[in-house]
Amino acid sequence: MDIHIKRHRLRQEILASGAVQEADQGHRDGVCNLAAEFLDLWNSGVTETAVVKRLEYLLAKRTLCGRIIHGKDDGAFVRLSVQPWKRLSWVFGPDALRTFLGKDARGICMTVGFGDEWLDAKLQAGVKFKLAVFPTDVDTFGCERATWDGLESMVSRAYPEVAEKVTARMPQIRSESFRELQSQAGYDMLEVNLKGREVDTRYVSAARLQQREGNVTEVRQFLFDECGVRNLFTGDGYTVDDAGIKGVAEYLAINRALAEIPGCVSVDLKL
Repeated sequence: MDIHIKRHRLRQEILASGAVQEADQGHRDGVCNLAAEFLDLWNSGVTETAVVKRLEYLLAKRTLCGRIIHGKDDGAFVRLSVQPWKRLSWVFGPDALRTFLGKDARGICMTVGFGDEWLDAKLQAGVKFKLAVFPTDVDTFGCERATWDGLESMVSRAYPEVAEKVTARMPQIRSESFRELQSQAGYDMLEVNLKGREVDTRYVSAARLQQREGNVTEVRQFLFDECGVRNLFTGDGYTVDDAGIKGVAEYLAINRALAEIPGCVSVDLKL
């Protein structure tokens, strides 16, 4: 079957099923079509040359970025990060989208830096995942590359009330591995993160960091809990998987409502 006919039929089936969800119905015409067509291509699971060329055409026409959003309540998927108290969100650029074709939902989660242990724990807890894509470039969107410098800059911008404490501990956090910092802490930071702020007092929110000394353990736990800087973060601006294999470029952006992002569309991830 001609790939254009196949893509058209697939697109009609997906749109009819409601699989691709638009943050703003008013943006179906124009820029929204670009992001929606990418999701159609990814949903197809096809990696034929014609499909890859079509993706390259879309990315040449307009830069596409995105994020994998996770939450328990379907009605909560209205922001880049579903928790309104999370002020920063991790996003990926067009280089990530090029690698998504031919990968299943778990595969793209690994590509953007979700560790197996973290992902499995979230799934066991009933967390759902969506892939959101929107036509913009990282500069226009106000992103900073997720290097150590970019992280420090975005934390200072988003959390001014604790910026001084974070900045004071960043030299040690940059120079020591996560394993070393966790050993000094004397507990499993991921375990604390997964328990959540309501269960474990070692979980460090912005409010708790304000009230505490701000030692290196507290600051690193804050970065893990509130900013999503997990154990796999290396600070070189790229994701990395559990095997230590470098992935795609990653960025930090201010958390915002999906309805405020022109052309944003999303699709459920079957994990």
